[in-house]
This record gives sequence, C-alpha cells and structure tokens, in this order.
Amino acid sequence: MKIDEKELEKIKEDVKLGCMEARYKLALMYLNNEAVPELERDAYDYFCIAAAYDHAGAQYQLGMMFYEGNRISKNEEFAVKNFRKAAEQGHPEAIKMLEDLGVDLTIKITAKGQADWVRQLTEAAEQGDAESQFRLAMLYAEGAYGLSKDVMRAYDLFQKAAAQKYEPAYNYTHYTDWIYHYY
Repeated sequence: MKIDEKELEKIKEDVKLGCMEARYKLALMYLNNEAVPELERDAYDYFCIAAAYDHAGAQYQLGMMFYEGNRISKNEEFAVKNFRKAAEQGHPEAIKMLEDLGVDLTIKITAKGQADWVRQLTEAAEQGDAESQFRLAMLYAEGAYGLSKDVMRAYDLFQKAAAQKYEPAYNYTHYTDWIYHYY
C-alpha cells in the first residue's frame, strides 16, 4: 500500500505541533505500509510516544505488536500492560483481548471510557451483533458502566444473543427465564 504523500506531509506537520492523534495516525500509516520496511520501526516509536500521552488506540496497537511479536520481540507481559491501559479508557478491542487472554478485568475504566464502551456496544447490538448484545446484557444485569440495572433489558438482549446461537448466551437462558417470570 502506497502512502499518500500529501496526507503524510499534513500529518507530519501536525506531529511537529505535538498532536498525539497525528502521531497515532502516522504510526498506523507506517505500520500498514508494507512497501517501506524502514518505516516499520517508526511505527513502533510513534505508538510509544502517543501511548505515553494516554492515547488508547496507540496503547492497544503496542499491545498487539508485543502480543504478536510484530516488528518487535514478542512479550505477553508488555502486551497485557498496554491492553490494560487502553482498556481503562474503554478501548473495546483491548477489553476483548484481555478477556481472551483470561486476564483479570478488575480495572478502573474512566467515566468517558465507560460511556464510549457502552455507546459502541449499543451501536453494535442494535446492528444485530450477538457478542455485543450479550456484553450489553451483562452490563444491564449488573447495573454497571453507568447503566441503571434493568433486568428486562438484559433479558431481551440475552434472548437476542441466544437466538443467534451465541454460545455464552446459552448459559444465561435459564437465568433470564427466571428474571422474566420473577419481574
């Protein structure tokens, strides 16, 4: 993939002005540009800088680079640290990676991160994504992430996820049937 030179120059100007989002975009451009291998190291450097300024996307990308050993030495401990930092800001892919790795998710997610995570889950659930329906149901059932406890909303979401054959939702069908009859 060829980098658009005009876009690259504009982003580089923003980087010089200290914009962390520009550093993140530049790192993504470098990371995805297979045609210029010398830029791959720059991707890591720019992700590190943006991550140091709490850019959740950069923290997640660093986690993936360490987890996969992509252009740097594989290091699961560093991967988890970066995933955790991104997850604390509500980064959905980072949260999912931590869950997939079986990492304790006892983290303090910022209010903005919680709101972003709930918004993204809600959008995906409304589009019919079974995993998002299940995750959102769990949040409603627990009254977590700033949502009021709403067992009927949780019931509806559990049922939608189970109807799509989303396996984790099957474990909650008896629970949700009980909720439906109890409330």
